[in-house]
Amino acid sequence: MLSFHLLKGGDIMSTNYYMINKELFLNEKYINMNLNSKIAYAVLYDLLDENKYNTSNELYIQNARKQLQYILNLSINTITKIFKELTIYSLIREDK
Repeated sequence: MLSFHLLKGGDIMSTNYYMINKELFLNEKYINMNLNSKIAYAVLYDLLDENKYNTSNELYIQNARKQLQYILNLSINTITKIFKELTIYSLIREDK
């Protein structure tokens, strides 16, 4: 039997969560964006390390596709679709 515990006072501050930008749900620009892409963007944002930036002072993630595939347990084909969509919406840029 699956055990689920209801949140109690103080639990929210002691638990780790991914933060999802509300704009991805409220802004009409993103209304047709796939939910997987919105969740993936939150995970990618969480993976950002403020100590890793390029010569243009932009933050980046090494091995982002592999990390996202592992965390979300999705196929590489699904990850590829997500990255394409995030790029189309100008939320990420991939450098080869």
